[in-house]
Amino acid sequence: MNRGMQLRRTTRLGGFALLAAAGGALCVTIGACGDGPVAPTPETVAWAADDAPPARRHAVVLWAYDEDAARPQFAAAAKALGVTGVQCTADRDPAPFVAAGLDWYEDHSAGKGTLELREKDSKPVWDRAWAARKDAWPAADARSRPVCLRDPAVVAAMEERVRAAARRAKRGEGGRGALWISLADEAGMSVRANPGDWCLCERCIAAFRESVSFGNTSAGSPIHEQFNAACGTDYANRAAIVPWTTSGIRQREIANDPSKWNLAPWMLTRRFQDETFASAVRHLADVARAEAPGVAVGLCGTQAPSAFGGYDYARFLPGISFVEPYDIGLSLPICRDLAPRGTVIAQTVFPDTGDARLTRWKLWRGLARGADCTILWSSRDMMTATDAGAFQPTAWGAALAADLRVLSAPGGLGDRLASTSPVREGMVVVLSQDSVRARWMLDSVEDGDTWMRRFGSYESTHSTAIASREAAWRALSQRGVEFRDVAEFERKLVGPAPRVVVLPDAVALDDAAVGGLALLARGGTLVIADTQPARFDGLGRARATPGVPGCEIDAEFDGLAKRVERAAGPPVLRATAKRADGGSSPAVEIGLREGGGVRYAVCVPTWDVASSDDGSSTGDIPKTAVAVTYAFGDGKARAVRDERAGRDLGAVATWTVTTDAAEASVFSWSAR
Repeated sequence: MNRGMQLRRTTRLGGFALLAAAGGALCVTIGACGDGPVAPTPETVAWAADDAPPARRHAVVLWAYDEDAARPQFAAAAKALGVTGVQCTADRDPAPFVAAGLDWYEDHSAGKGTLELREKDSKPVWDRAWAARKDAWPAADARSRPVCLRDPAVVAAMEERVRAAARRAKRGEGGRGALWISLADEAGMSVRANPGDWCLCERCIAAFRESVSFGNTSAGSPIHEQFNAACGTDYANRAAIVPWTTSGIRQREIANDPSKWNLAPWMLTRRFQDETFASAVRHLADVARAEAPGVAVGLCGTQAPSAFGGYDYARFLPGISFVEPYDIGLSLPICRDLAPRGTVIAQTVFPDTGDARLTRWKLWRGLARGADCTILWSSRDMMTATDAGAFQPTAWGAALAADLRVLSAPGGLGDRLASTSPVREGMVVVLSQDSVRARWMLDSVEDGDTWMRRFGSYESTHSTAIASREAAWRALSQRGVEFRDVAEFERKLVGPAPRVVVLPDAVALDDAAVGGLALLARGGTLVIADTQPARFDGLGRARATPGVPGCEIDAEFDGLAKRVERAAGPPVLRATAKRADGGSSPAVEIGLREGGGVRYAVCVPTWDVASSDDGSSTGDIPKTAVAVTYAFGDGKARAVRDERAGRDLGAVATWTVTTDAAEASVFSWSAR
């Protein structure tokens, strides 16, 4: 995996395992989830250091409109801006671009309106679902996804399109194959990660019912009795079991105090739908790999970890080798850490408000968080076509060009950063998908019957889970921190344990995770949360005795940085900023990377910038200079190079650099 300490394990997710069986069937095995922590299971896991990452290029890809891409002077104009490639769908021939020296990637290879939903298809169904939002079990046309990902005909059509795209990607035009294969853009069970119960068509209901099986209970107990015991239901037999809608569970539970909630049937439904999405993505990625071995394949425009849409990253990331996350709720570093090692991690930059300073800041912050290639939206925003057929860069495009040329230069800074791995200091931020789901229900109590309008764009700035995760990240923004899925703590660890484990808003934890985290705390690891962890078990059932033994509580993580330094020592590099205009000074986020015997620090001032579920951002970066003083945590002098300025600083233990508030700095020194 693309992280400094790799876990070798057998995955259990939230107390039960989800396995895709032959024919796309889903097996759900649910373990016992009592009120108290249990000891980790006998299986063990070990943390092992990654090998050095492979050398790779930092591709800069321009998303181009057809009329722009068709103009004879397009390729030359794009290359002059630092662009190295374009996107090609099935109806665009990559050969002319390759002949002009540009790379390409296969876009929308599964077909538009399949893995991702188009408004013309989804809006009528959403309107019916909205009208029926108070119904615990609405009509089929309100709870069925416009395109069911379990429909054999739909799957076969996607397979055919993916095979065709993969054959072209492998064959290559002009002697080169595709950079990667994107199955879809902004995919999801719903529109992006917006709330909704799709898909609960008759096919999916049958799949849910037939796939449920329980572990750690009497083998002679009928499935429906086991389901009833776990979920507080009263089904007479297995054939009567159905998934639970959001409205259904809200009608049963939401009027009660959360200390009495049992969200289990809804949590199981959400997991089932997440696995439906993940299984489809994994299957299509396998189809592409069979045709084009070695070509990365995955998704563009992924969302924040969410209760809806299929955005359980621990579930679908292991099956893909390319991902372009919108950096909402820290999706970019989550993908960096949870994706298989060698996965291509792209970022997309948008013109947003037209402020190129904001875009340039986001570009370098993306690199600090692990992006190793860049997609630009779009040809119309970067260039303007003249009547004579030539192109002129827009003001926004011209302002980005210098940075893009630095990143795309062969063997340059972009390539060197893309060929590194994150530096790790034994500090882990835990991602708990069960907690994301439970927290969504807690947050949405105030919404009443308007919960369907709690869109991803709203969640990005109002989700308690996201706010908590970002608070932990800010406190550790100068440390070599990594995300890990909570399932990794459900086994006894062998080898060096993390020095610090941070639990942002970990309100729902499986018993095995509680036991594993408690074991780490007893062994001396600092385990710390911002709110009472494990209020619910992994199935969303309120615990009589919440909490993780040995876990410290630091409300809003206000004291996290100091606690971590006491537990783990000083950071590799420390940065302190001061604004020239006397305004409130920003913190500095530092992305530490290592490769080829060299360490890099990508350093970006932090400003109040909000990202939405369409990838766009809003924020105001002050127009002032910022002086940043850097100091090595161990106080030792090293030969440091300022990569952005292209100059050696000599052997220094501390140094100060003054830049515009939107500028990033990149420093390097020997890792030996």
